[in-house]
Amino acid sequence: MNKEIEENKKEPKMSITGANLLIMVFYTIILCLFTNGFFLDAFFLFIHFFTCLIVAIADRSKMWLLSAVLVLALGFSTCVGIGYLKQP
Repeated sequence: MNKEIEENKKEPKMSITGANLLIMVFYTIILCLFTNGFFLDAFFLFIHFFTCLIVAIADRSKMWLLSAVLVLALGFSTCVGIGYLKQP
């Protein structure tokens, strides 16, 4: 019984990464629809990345670190894409 509990604790929680990506998608879409530039989106992405990084260090969690890396990589590419869409 205890062996099963220990095995469940060692499994990575992908829901952390999924929730962070859904949050990023949500505020990116909202900001893209209702603002004129991508600077505000970049600001929110930086805060999101920094928060994930701080939680990863404090919690010593690889899933939070993975979330931080994915938010940074996907967020950067999204900002570049939004920048090209908003050009006159």
